[in-house]
Amino acid sequence: MIQGMKRPKTNIWTLVLAVAFALVIMVLDLMPWLKNVPWHGFFIVPVIWVALWSAEDDILPLTTVAVIVTGFAMLRSHVSIGLWAPAPIVDRVMVVSIIWLTVLLAVTRKRTRRTFKWITLAGRQWEPENPGNPKNKKNQTNREYQTNLTKQLPEQPI
Repeated sequence: MIQGMKRPKTNIWTLVLAVAFALVIMVLDLMPWLKNVPWHGFFIVPVIWVALWSAEDDILPLTTVAVIVTGFAMLRSHVSIGLWAPAPIVDRVMVVSIIWLTVLLAVTRKRTRRTFKWITLAGRQWEPENPGNPKNKKNQTNREYQTNLTKQLPEQPI
């Protein structure tokens, strides 16, 4: 039996907001009269939003937004500059590197949180007040009572 892919838990409106913000930055970045403003530095913001607002199990939405934003960040280099000028390309490569470093850190953070939750849940069985703990006082009295019920009675002479 083929199982379907896990559905993302991240709200779709988070992704729409992040991509819309990236589109606004791209439009501002392509405007000729705002050419000297480094708008491409703001392309990291949608990636950070999705990294913080997405569910811990979801890596695909974060990666998808990072790919879209990377394309938007590199678009001005192709559209407005006919030749590959080294200064704008270095700026864009720095921004793209920061975007993907953010993705790497966010994925690592999500994995660490999942692991920590699992370790915390596994460690709860040893807490004194946990009913599953063999050293729990309530469990000891119940266990002693149950062992007294099953204990062999001494033989009585007839």
